[in-house]
Amino acid sequence: GDAARGFDQLEALAEAEESTDAVRFALVSAYLNDDRGDEALGLAQSLVDADPSNVQRLALLGNTQLNLGMREEARTTYERALEIDPNLPLPLTNLARLDLAAGDVSSAKTRLNTILQAFPGAPLPSLLLAEVLAEREGNIREAAEVLDLALAKRPEAPQLQILRAYLRVEQGNPARALEDMEALLEVTPDIIDAQQVAAAAELEMGRFEAARARMDAMAEKAPLNAKQLMVKARAISGLGDKAATQQLVGEAFELAREQGDFGTQINCIRSMVRMRQVDRASAWLDEVAGANAAFASGPMKAEIVGDIASINGDSAAAVAAYRQAVDAAPTPARLQKWAIAETAQGGFDVVDARLTQMSDADATNVDVLRVHAQL
Repeated sequence: GDAARGFDQLEALAEAEESTDAVRFALVSAYLNDDRGDEALGLAQSLVDADPSNVQRLALLGNTQLNLGMREEARTTYERALEIDPNLPLPLTNLARLDLAAGDVSSAKTRLNTILQAFPGAPLPSLLLAEVLAEREGNIREAAEVLDLALAKRPEAPQLQILRAYLRVEQGNPARALEDMEALLEVTPDIIDAQQVAAAAELEMGRFEAARARMDAMAEKAPLNAKQLMVKARAISGLGDKAATQQLVGEAFELAREQGDFGTQINCIRSMVRMRQVDRASAWLDEVAGANAAFASGPMKAEIVGDIASINGDSAAAVAAYRQAVDAAPTPARLQKWAIAETAQGGFDVVDARLTQMSDADATNVDVLRVHAQL
């Protein structure tokens, strides 16, 4: 058929003496799209063998290996490319993704920041870094700053718009988020992520029935993923059905485990904590920490441990956990939790001194100033 003839022509062009890498790279992509992984890998490897210092060929081989699920081989190939040119955007970006999959948030951030120093506002690295800051570290303010810079360069990029709208929800401006998503959906009505963020905005505005209806409409088109199930669970919770909410959160956690969706697993745990289902939350927390060493020793887990200790009435354990979280990454929510718990234990002077020191170090940090004022 036409497809077979197209492959024959492309292969002939790639084998010609005067062929270019553009043609050969296109053939590798065509092989991958046609599920001919062995041929794609063989061609990509032969190109590198012929010119081992060609960073574009190394990047192609790494991409091919990653596409075929060969993560460690892809990591090695990308690192070979970076030994030749340390600022190559694509290898750095894909290594950051591999780092995140392995739970190495610190290395991922370092790589993404390296790209953004060389290419400020680059869309994909900006998106990944903002996701790390918001979902892995709870640093909404810095994530928003990263996205604002990227949107200034690419205001039409849908995924940047969607994540920025999500952050507006987190920053307490759901009306603007809903407005932005409805404007985007007028142009491209089939963007599922935009529907999801619109529903999250409706939840924050108390429009629980509207949010549930939006999620049900999405479910009629395709099964909801773990994140979307959590949005629906929040809508059901707002409508007062606690049992159905717990069931949906449980389904979301199971699906997030299957999909390797770390962020949603954490949201499921937080949801169970809010519903005071601490035994189930603790079991899930131990499971996630057991599979992710960086998370196990990080501030996000410490904060959740503090929340559980607080519910259980263990004030000393709560203070210790919140202090650990604040020492590692002092987000506004963690600062507030620690300040309240420490003050309740008679540590007002300790909190006052710490917040004063932080304010003196950065007089523009409104989050610290706000917590200090509330204290």
